This record gives sequence, C-alpha cells and structure tokens, in this order.
Amino acid sequence: MSDLEQRLSEVLHRGAEAAPDATGLAGAARTRARQRRRTRLAGAAAVVALAVAAPTAWVLGTGGDPDRSVDPQRTAADPGAGDEGFRWESWHGVTVQVPDTWAPGALSTWCLTADEPVPHVQRPGGATAAIACSPQQTYGLSFQEVDAGADFAWPVVHQAGGGWPEENVVGGRGIGGVLITVATREETLAQRILDSAHAIGPDGDPNGCTSRLGGDPVAAPEGALSVCRYDDTGLLEQSEALVGQPAGDAVRALQAAPPAGAEGCTDASSASQPHGVVLLRAAGTSARVDLVPDCARVTVDGDVRTLTSDVLYWALSPGWSGDATGLPLPAQLRQQ
Repeated sequence: MSDLEQRLSEVLHRGAEAAPDATGLAGAARTRARQRRRTRLAGAAAVVALAVAAPTAWVLGTGGDPDRSVDPQRTAADPGAGDEGFRWESWHGVTVQVPDTWAPGALSTWCLTADEPVPHVQRPGGATAAIACSPQQTYGLSFQEVDAGADFAWPVVHQAGGGWPEENVVGGRGIGGVLITVATREETLAQRILDSAHAIGPDGDPNGCTSRLGGDPVAAPEGALSVCRYDDTGLLEQSEALVGQPAGDAVRALQAAPPAGAEGCTDASSASQPHGVVLLRAAGTSARVDLVPDCARVTVDGDVRTLTSDVLYWALSPGWSGDATGLPLPAQLRQQ
C-alpha cells in the first residue's frame, strides 16, 4: 500500500468512526452547529483532506493537483438575475447557479427517495442517515469549508468506480475558503455551473443577501422577497428570492403575526445564546426571525410580534433541518 493510500485509508477510517448513525439523529441535529469540521487543503495533504468530502475515485483520478491558474473570466461571473431554468444557491461567501430542478438534500442518501440518482444540493451540517446507496453519491452540488489560501479549480473529468453514477463528469472550484464540487452527466452543464460561481461582494448575492449577518442591508431583487438564513455564527447558510404569489403570501403572513405578549422574552434578538437568524426583505417590508428555542418572536418593521407557523413556513427555506425546539413549525415544511 502506497503512502498516499495509507493516509487516505486512515482519514476515511477516522471519518467513519465519527459519523453519526441513525440512532440519536435528533440529538446530533441539535448540536451540529457546534460540531463543524474544518478541512485543510495544504501541500501534499490536499488529496487526503479532500477525500473526506469526495469519493476516492475522484481524489485518485485527479492526482490531487488543482489548477491554480484560474481563468479570470471564470471568477467574474455575471452576478445578475438567474438564467431561465436556473437559480442561485449561496453558502457563506460564495454563490453559484444550479438548475431549478435540483432539490436540497444529502448526496449520499439519494436512494431513500428515488430509484435512480437525481441531482441534489448539499450543505454542510446536520445528521445523515446511515445508509449505503449505490452509487455512493448522486449527481449535484456540494459546499464545503476549506482552508486553501489562493482560489483554485479542479478539472471536469469522468470518474470511474462506485463513487458517482457510471455516466458522470466531476469538477470543483475553491473560492474564498469554500469548495464547490459538481457532478453531472454532461461536461457542458458541469462547466457552466462552475463558471457561474463567484464570491459574494458587498452588494450581496443575486437573491439580495449579504454573506454575513449585520452591516448595511442590501436591496431585494425588484418585485421579490429576499429570504436570507444565517447560522449561529452569522454566516450565510442559504438564500432565495420569492416572487409572485409566494412573495405576497409571505408578506401577508408577516403582517398577520399578532403582537408579542408580555410573557417570556420580549426581544429574541438580544438573547445571549447563539442562534440562527432569518431576514426577510422586500420593498417596504423588513423582518427578522430569531430562531431561539422557547422564544418565538419575529420583528416586523421594528415591531416585535409572535412568531407563527405561517411565518416560519416562508422563513425556513427548503432543505432546512435545524433545531425545532420551542418553534411553532408548520405541519409540513416548504419544499420549493
């Protein structure tokens, strides 16, 4: 066994020992925000570190040699409105376009809901069911936090073995400490997605969300309601722009939230414990939802109100899987 293979085996073994099984998933979900793992990409260790997030076939197939001579045109993607059939997905300081049909979910558990691999968009965090799908991962996109220094690009190439579906091309990009990995059937689609990725600037992402909570707010896209979800450290977890009837229904839910009662806390935003925050903004409307257990409040245009299940239906973007303790969740979370 080569030195590379030995290190790779050791990393994967440690990762398997630390991974949660199906038992105790609720507890793991409640503590996941405080159990983030940072993966280091530096020198010869780059190949081994990346193996934690990607099937072995791709790691060995690329030789662990990223292309750091990134074409400037690829890092200057137009941050304007999404093209028809595509939407913008953001995480921390990076935003990228994906097809509208790609649903949120773990790449490794696709076989729980489908007979054939269907594309997903995966974010770090949360517990994953212990299930061995074949192939190991489906098509789609995943975000991962890395310490990588300069931005880099992995080539879009076919990967053999059981890591991805047999018909595949896989590529990746690192921007500002975020690694984006993309797997598709067609090279042109994979390259298009990777080319669209860029850092979120001071004007926010195309959905009207800044990369970090706080600072000057940015305007929502014209005719849209921005939904910006931040983790308990203030980093952007997910963003979306609601338009048409969904945007109108969300604004009406905010306006219908009753005034907060005198019992319990009166201002969730001042709670001492770390917690997630969701900002909802449109022309003439601004709201903040503080996801504090047992302190169900939403601030709408400066007024503290009771957080209702109707408000949470729109505030929690598809794919949310956080701690629901004390929150008035709707009977069913929003799927789109």
